[in-house]
Amino acid sequence: MLAGYETTATALTWALLEIARRPDVQSRLRREIRQKAREIAARGDSGFTANDFDDMEYLTAVIKVSKDDLSRKCAFQLAPIGVLRHVSPCL
Repeated sequence: MLAGYETTATALTWALLEIARRPDVQSRLRREIRQKAREIAARGDSGFTANDFDDMEYLTAVIKVSKDDLSRKCAFQLAPIGVLRHVSPCL
């Protein structure tokens, strides 16, 4: 199995880089997160739950697009000696 913390870190890095390049996406994400934070405070809670994150449609969309972009842009190939090597650029 090749998945683990390194693939998660790479995916998160890629998503944050793409978000940093798009001020319009950043602004919309901030609005959605701040709105959800107000809803959480109004119901008397102090932090986000998994359901709160699930309810944030734009955040979910950004994460899904980032994950799909990473899959397309960062292809790996198993080399003959059993070592992974990049066959397309990644980050």
